[in-house]
Amino acid sequence: MPLYVRSGAIAPMQPVRQYVIRAPLNKIRLRIWSSNNEYQLFEDDGQTKKYQDKNFSLTNTRVFTETNQTVVEIGARVGKCTPAPREAIVELVDVGEQRFQDDDKRHTLQF
Repeated sequence: MPLYVRSGAIAPMQPVRQYVIRAPLNKIRLRIWSSNNEYQLFEDDGQTKKYQDKNFSLTNTRVFTETNQTVVEIGARVGKCTPAPREAIVELVDVGEQRFQDDDKRHTLQF
């Protein structure tokens, strides 16, 4: 099945799951199509309505071109919700991917 995306799109992906309460995610993938863009990832525990108590987190991602390379800046997670430890995979489509341990800190990746 084709996936139609606009240049600059940032799509968070995760392994297929039947239920959100089975086990914590151990990987998250950001698929990025080159172009300047910004994206904000919203996360909560997936089970309760604690978002009403502001028990969620936000992570800002910015993609831009600088000196013939694409830079991906992933900001530090902000908020009360802290996901389980996981591997983050950042894939710049048709260029490559980089991996790091998601530790709630800021990361800058160059492709």
